[in-house]
Amino acid sequence: KKPLVLYANETSFNSTKDEKIIEIERQAFEKADKIITPSENVKDIIINKFKINKNKLEIIHYGLKENKNIQKTPHDKTILYVAKDIKEKESEYFIDTAKKILKIEPNAKFIVASARDTLPKFIDKAISSKISNSVAYTHWYSHEDVAKTINASNIILVPHSAETFGLAALTAIKHNKPTIVSKQSEITKLMSCTLKEDFY
Repeated sequence: KKPLVLYANETSFNSTKDEKIIEIERQAFEKADKIITPSENVKDIIINKFKINKNKLEIIHYGLKENKNIQKTPHDKTILYVAKDIKEKESEYFIDTAKKILKIEPNAKFIVASARDTLPKFIDKAISSKISNSVAYTHWYSHEDVAKTINASNIILVPHSAETFGLAALTAIKHNKPTIVSKQSEITKLMSCTLKEDFY
């Protein structure tokens, strides 16, 4: 019998919370001989929510190749906001913050990188706040898209209430970009060079 090794980037407890999917995941975890996760957050969920023996689990963090082609940002006051699994009020918080920044620095530009279904929240809020000319929007399709968007920015904001690791922040650091991340992100345990802020 060959050993069964599973990789769990995240679980349904991080997203859908669908009971049928949870049960399928539970059965897979129980049958596995070893489970690899990218972070302590995911490991804790599998142990505590799925009741899986902790001795089955190992953490292997993400890694990135060295970037030798760092490009200069065309605009020197661009802020990238990475919005993954946003909360109901998160778009309002960001646009309100952007509005305050524009009062101090009118030439600042903002890029919102988010899932398609969440972008309308940002667009509507930006229009009602009368700062839509200063905000651009994008949806990532590939690692190349991520690199291009990060290269076009000066500061990267990655605020998440429960980020499984913080790959966007790691990518930004690889591109030598100042990065602000939530204390709840796993990457803050590994990187001392990032600025940290409590999501809440």
